Amino acid sequence: MGTEFSIEGSGFGTTKGKVLMGNASLKNRSLTIPAWSSGLIRSRLTGTTFPPGVYDVTLVPNGSAPIIHKGAFVVKSPEISSIERADGTTGDHITIHGKFFGTSKGRVYLEYEKGGAPYRTNCQVLSWTMDPATGESEIVFVVPRMVPQVCDVVVDPYSTLPETEEEDGFTVKPPEIVSVNTNAGTAWDQITVHGNFFGVKKGTVYLGYLVKGKPTKKNCSVVSWTVDPATEKGDIVFVVPQGLAPGVYDLIVKNSVGSSDTEVGGFTVKPPEIVSVNPNGGKAGDQITIHGKFFGMKKGKVYLGYLVNGKPIKKNCSVVSWTVDPATEEGDIVFVVPQGLAPGVYDLIVTNNSAGSDTDVFTMSEN
Repeated sequence: MGTEFSIEGSGFGTTKGKVLMGNASLKNRSLTIPAWSSGLIRSRLTGTTFPPGVYDVTLVPNGSAPIIHKGAFVVKSPEISSIERADGTTGDHITIHGKFFGTSKGRVYLEYEKGGAPYRTNCQVLSWTMDPATGESEIVFVVPRMVPQVCDVVVDPYSTLPETEEEDGFTVKPPEIVSVNTNAGTAWDQITVHGNFFGVKKGTVYLGYLVKGKPTKKNCSVVSWTVDPATEKGDIVFVVPQGLAPGVYDLIVKNSVGSSDTEVGGFTVKPPEIVSVNPNGGKAGDQITIHGKFFGMKKGKVYLGYLVNGKPIKKNCSVVSWTVDPATEEGDIVFVVPQGLAPGVYDLIVTNNSAGSDTDVFTMSEN
C-alpha cells in the first residue's frame, strides 16, 4: 500500500469529493486524496489494504453523481527483482530491489529446511521504501546470527498483500581463509590472514594441535579484524601466543556466530635459528653479535652451556639488544660474555618465547 495514481479530466469541481475503490469481492472503500482540482485528482492507497486484483474506481464529485471506471486499477503482488548480492555472513547489510512492497515496513525472513520442514529466521529491517508513483521498492536488511545455509529470501509486506520470495536467493557463508602473509613465525609475531566472509564483528583465531590424539586449540590475541562490507574481503591480524612448542599447527578462524574455516598445517611455530656469531669467541666483558632468524619480537635469553660432572649447566648472559625485522624474521642479538667462566669451548644457546632454542659453539678465551 501507499501507491498513488492520478485521475485526469474536467468538471470535477474545486471542492474535494471522494474516490472509492472496490470490486465484486471487496466493498468500495475510500482512498486518501492528497490533491483535488477541477481537472486533476491525486489518490493514494493508504490505511485500508487491498488484496491483489482488478478494481473499479468510483469518482464522487461534491454534489454530483458518481462516475464509475470499470477495472481502472490493478493492485499488484510484491515482486523481488534483484538482491544486491547472493551471499554474505552475519551482520551484513543486504539490499533487495523490487516493486510494490508498500510504504509501511513489513518483514524479511531467511528460510531454509530444518528437520525436514521449512524454518524461518527473522531479519532486522533497516529501511523499507517504495516510490508511490512507480512502485519501485528497496529494502535493506541485516543478516541474522545463523549457521551457514542456502536460504530463500522472503518479503512479507505484513498486510493483505501476499508474501514474495526469491528461492535460494541468499547463502549464509562460513569464513574462508584465502592466504596468510607468512606461514611461519614465533611468539609475539603479528600475522595477517586474508580471506572472505569473516563477518563485521570480531571473531576468534586459534592455533590447533593434538595432545595425545585429542584436538587442542590455543587462543590467539586478535589485533585487528576488518572487512569490506561491499566485497566481503577482509584481513585479520593476530599475535602468535607464547608457550607453543616449535611445530606445525592448524590455523583456525571462527566468526562471531561460531562458523569456522581451518587451514590444516597452515602455520609453523619456528625455533630460533642461529646463522652466524661474530666473533665466535671472546673473553669476559666482550660484546658478541648473533645473527639469525625467528628470535621473536620480545627479548628471549642467551646462555653459555657446559657440563659439570656430566650434568648440563647454563650461564645466563646479559642481553644488550634484541632486534628483529618483522617482515623477514631476520634479527640480531648482542650479548655480553659473562664473568667467571674458564677458558674452553661452550654451547651458545638462544631461546625465544616459543619454548624453542638453537645452539652453536662459542670459545671462551683467557682474560
